[in-house]
Amino acid sequence: MAYWDLNWYFNPLTSQDDYELLFQRAEELGYRGIALTFYQKDHFNLGNVPKPRTVGIDHVLAERRARQEKVKSESRKKKLFQKGQLEFATRLAIYLDTMEKAQMLSLNTQSFEFDIVSVEPQSDKLFQHACQNLDVDIITISCSEFSLPFQLKFPMISLAISRGIYFEVEYGPFISSEDKSIQVSNLLNLYRYTRGKNLILTSGMRVPEKIKRFTLPTLIRHPHDLECFVSMFGMSIENARDTISTHCLNVLNHSQARRTHKTVIDVMPIGKINRINELW
Repeated sequence: MAYWDLNWYFNPLTSQDDYELLFQRAEELGYRGIALTFYQKDHFNLGNVPKPRTVGIDHVLAERRARQEKVKSESRKKKLFQKGQLEFATRLAIYLDTMEKAQMLSLNTQSFEFDIVSVEPQSDKLFQHACQNLDVDIITISCSEFSLPFQLKFPMISLAISRGIYFEVEYGPFISSEDKSIQVSNLLNLYRYTRGKNLILTSGMRVPEKIKRFTLPTLIRHPHDLECFVSMFGMSIENARDTISTHCLNVLNHSQARRTHKTVIDVMPIGKINRINELW
């Protein structure tokens, strides 16, 4: 089973060695891939779109791939068994609080160099606009708030699902919050409206500047723990597993289609071809 966590909030102040601790922990727990997220809360325009290389994500991933190649080469020399390597995606998460941002997104999300584009609407109007019009991959539902900034409506959610958009819930707030009643209520409402379709569960982990080994179990949870956690809300184990595996692969699939559906030829590094073929 290919487990993915599509939301680790990138911290440019974290060292490469500390990122390695996180990557190794994810591999030990059986994760297939991770998405590093750049959170864009401030206003920006098409002439100043954040890019993985400008915010520092590309550098971290390049260093990681170099280390992977070194380990792979040494394993071949020693004829050791090689485990599947951790895969990565980049993600741009946009705090959607103005219609100006929404209109900018409507113009061209294909120009974004991030693999995944997500929005976190902050009003009924913006939620409706995201479900109806925005060419994005994920709509984030913040279950950490005491009340959602918009009302969940079945017609809008059904429309977004029909367009291939997925709804995200971060499980981090459930762990850190003392009063979990609000988070549970929001999650139950979302599950009721989506019926488990197009729903993904992510950690929403804010990567710390300094990482201690003894804190790793609190930062990254085992996929089986998450399956049991989600099943407590009435979801079957199979559907719960989909929220961290199949649905995540579908998000990557949707992202690929979004970025190439208006082009005749798509150019990509040869190393990505095997992963794309597997997703399809």
